[in-house]
Amino acid sequence: MRAGDADREAVIELLRAAVGAGYLSIDEFAERATRVWAATTWAELRAITADLPARQPIVAPMPTRPRPRYDIGPAVLRVLTTIWVAGGAVNVVVWALVCIGRLGWYYPWWIWVLVPPGSALFVLWRTVGEPQATA
Repeated sequence: MRAGDADREAVIELLRAAVGAGYLSIDEFAERATRVWAATTWAELRAITADLPARQPIVAPMPTRPRPRYDIGPAVLRVLTTIWVAGGAVNVVVWALVCIGRLGWYYPWWIWVLVPPGSALFVLWRTVGEPQATA
């Protein structure tokens, strides 16, 4: 398993304690510290401190299971699209009734109600929408 900077810092602290307790000389500390910062795995870090009495053993942390990912983006978009369609339908019906009641053509104001949010929904569907099938 790969080691991170926090792991390397813990090993450096262990080496400092070993110098303070007289287990390592300053030259040995410098050589091992260089190896610690070059180490990339837990096995390399364990090898550096294998001959020292450890206050705490250097052990790789238990791997954790990844948390399940709940992708609610498409569900939210379906709800928003349903609301948009229902609201747009009401506006078009009201406009049609006004046109019929006045016996003539009336400015289609419903376009201003449908097009801006519809454009935003289109962009959201294209970016967040349904997950694409992978081959």
